[in-house]
Amino acid sequence: WEAYVRAEEAKRRNLIEKIGNVIYRTTSSMRTMLASFDLPPAFRQGALVTLSNPFISAKSVKAGLKAGLSPASMLKMEQDIADLPYTALGVSQGLSIAEVGGARTRREEAYQSSYVDRVPGIRMSERNYTTYLNMARALLFNKLCADLAKTGEPTKAEAEMIAKFVNNATGRGSLGEFEMSSKALAVVFFAPRYAMSRLNYVAGAFRALGEAATFFQFTAPETRRARKMVAREYAKTMMGAATVYGAYIALKAALGEDDEDDQIELDPTKYDFGMLRIDGIGRDFFGGTLQASVYFARMATYGYRGATGQLGPNDRQNIWDTTTRFLRGKLSPAAAAVVD
Repeated sequence: WEAYVRAEEAKRRNLIEKIGNVIYRTTSSMRTMLASFDLPPAFRQGALVTLSNPFISAKSVKAGLKAGLSPASMLKMEQDIADLPYTALGVSQGLSIAEVGGARTRREEAYQSSYVDRVPGIRMSERNYTTYLNMARALLFNKLCADLAKTGEPTKAEAEMIAKFVNNATGRGSLGEFEMSSKALAVVFFAPRYAMSRLNYVAGAFRALGEAATFFQFTAPETRRARKMVAREYAKTMMGAATVYGAYIALKAALGEDDEDDQIELDPTKYDFGMLRIDGIGRDFFGGTLQASVYFARMATYGYRGATGQLGPNDRQNIWDTTTRFLRGKLSPAAAAVVD
């Protein structure tokens, strides 16, 4: 039925709409090819779940691999997700559970093109990728709701807040007022929902830190329990990150390597802040949140200077440059080629 509806819609498109659709599908095809033929995204889109809840990530990796090898296994995983006690509540409050081969807007951003669906291995990669993320979202949401239920069943407001957190942690951010323009944004930007999820996640971390510092005294009572739960998840992510850094430093020491080019940058305004440097090349093992952290740190620096009357002409230009460079790094290959 959905295929029939899409075919009828295609017949009614005018020339401009048809050209736009071709551009959209071509851009999406590039994204699909880059994301395919890989293991489940446990260290990319799912990196934050891996850091904070490694057992959930491991279980999701197993589900993704099984789904990739067998469509029947994927259907079983979908049923397992639906059978979890709080999944229905989560979906009703915005928890993202993507589809494989369904309408483009209901698929993962990496697999919204139909041009390359018939390329051998693409559907297998999509089942692997999507099932991992769906399982990770469902397990994490259910875990948080179950923990919350120890002091009373989660309300709709609490479930909605937890669902937003889980979506952001797994790269499925909301576009807000631009939801209706998601197709156009996907032409210009490589992965707009993923980029927004990282901005939302880092901004949420700062909010959680502020709320924790005031012992949640100024948090709305109807979501205070959920806010505490989310703050705990941010703390677990930081502990996971500290473990990764510790292991990296210990390994370097054990190997007797002390190359200055491989030192971890601690200045949050530097482009390679927090990256693990291997052979002089910075690598982000934290799901893209480091770029968002650098952007916020730089903007906060300019904001402080403005509030204290120290903002100079060069700083105003730097604000523009910082924003345009950040957006430039999120462009799709086609849009980047046009800009270049």
